[in-house]
Amino acid sequence: MTAQAKLGALNQVQNELQPLWPKAYDANGFRFDWMVDPSGATGAARFDAQYWRANVDPSERYVLSVVNSTQYRLQADGTGFANLVIAGDWLKTGLDAGCVEAGVMGGLQASRAISGWPAVIRGEQGF
Repeated sequence: MTAQAKLGALNQVQNELQPLWPKAYDANGFRFDWMVDPSGATGAARFDAQYWRANVDPSERYVLSVVNSTQYRLQADGTGFANLVIAGDWLKTGLDAGCVEAGVMGGLQASRAISGWPAVIRGEQGF
């Protein structure tokens, strides 16, 4: 799975991310020289020095609510992109825990970001 994750990530970098990161590409493709690699490798080999992994165990496939991590959670409209709204139990909802209730709150936040409804989400200011 690790090899498959690496191939998938390399494919994205080389073939799919240019619309998102246009300045990271030149006439030869993705600028791997922009990646940090203490070994001094060149080209796609620089990807080996990056942190990446395949999360395949159930405990690795879920966002945890660890101490002091709430500050890193986004709100539905907090991506920094005007046209991107996100939803899920991993958002900063006021409940800030992995559960169906936080997922519903994240969905309500997304609805509010898109349509203005609901104006108030019970529990969003904490319990």
